[in-house]
Amino acid sequence: MKKIRILQTGIANTGGGTTQYILNNWKNINHELFQFDFITYSDKLDFAEDLISQGCKIYYMKNRAENDKAAAREELRKVFSNGYDIIHLNTSYWKSLEMERLAKECNIRRIIVHSHNTGIYDESDREEKLAKHNLIRNSLTEDIATDYWACSKKAAEWLYGNNIPKNKIRIMNNAIDTERFSYNASVRDRCREQNGWENNILIGHIGRFSYQKNHEFIIDVFNKLSKLDSRYRLVLIGKGPKEQEIKELALEYNIDEKIKFLGYTDVPEKWMQAMDIFILPSHFEGLGLVLIEAQASGLPCFASDTVPKEADVTGLVEYIELCREDWVKKILTCNENFDREKYCIKVEQSGYEIRKQIKVIEEAYMNI
Repeated sequence: MKKIRILQTGIANTGGGTTQYILNNWKNINHELFQFDFITYSDKLDFAEDLISQGCKIYYMKNRAENDKAAAREELRKVFSNGYDIIHLNTSYWKSLEMERLAKECNIRRIIVHSHNTGIYDESDREEKLAKHNLIRNSLTEDIATDYWACSKKAAEWLYGNNIPKNKIRIMNNAIDTERFSYNASVRDRCREQNGWENNILIGHIGRFSYQKNHEFIIDVFNKLSKLDSRYRLVLIGKGPKEQEIKELALEYNIDEKIKFLGYTDVPEKWMQAMDIFILPSHFEGLGLVLIEAQASGLPCFASDTVPKEADVTGLVEYIELCREDWVKKILTCNENFDREKYCIKVEQSGYEIRKQIKVIEEAYMNI
């Protein structure tokens, strides 16, 4: 049987949620039936060799349609000429419609637009980008693509507004490998011993250092907590444009020695075992995939009230307004003394297990 060839957009070297979603799907999908190739606007991908060794092609794009329409179309046309059945456009906000339009011109049979966020994550010109996003969203016609997917109802509303009929939008669960994140007491003990955290209460966060993830708020809350109880420690996983700024803020508060800045890691599950509490005080989220992972690890989670409620699949997530005093009070009174092992099964039963969800995606891809 001839493989169905799918061109994926949206991967980047940040290793963020959308990239992880795409790579998780590729890892678990039937390679005998489906082939993924990738478009990226990053200069490099640290995981490129793994993809290439599995027969994938990676196209490093130099031109964006919103900056140079003609050059971008020429570059994309060469990629599209390689005979793809499906283009899967993973996106956070509207920048232009040129990729969709060109895909139609090149007779790509399925054009899937997939919403993964609910705000502008870029650091520069946010208001200008928001105005452009709204302009495009409000001018959408339902024939611009063949399929409209989203990771949550909020993400669907953000990208499609009222111009795409609700019955044409499909919510696709951003599933995870639950076994990978399942609680492991020996991993926890080893990690805490190696870092001198045996007698500490460890708060954790995973996310790109950007406006969206609200690291300033994290540092502010932790500063207050550490003054009230010296046992608290903080681990921050991720990289991004605001990383140095946040490190300087921690230094200014004189709490830098109580914080571990890990950068990017390909073993987040190890650090989740060591944590006692997980926090996600984001300004906005499409879903908050990392919350699903944290729940699979049996962690009590605190999230801002802007995070979609669909992310709470176990009852472990408490949503709080972005008020420092409220967060401090909730964390201080958090009781994490319960059986963490059972929550992996709860996540699996909720429909966010990758081995089950990939069957839904395969079926969707087959319908060409």
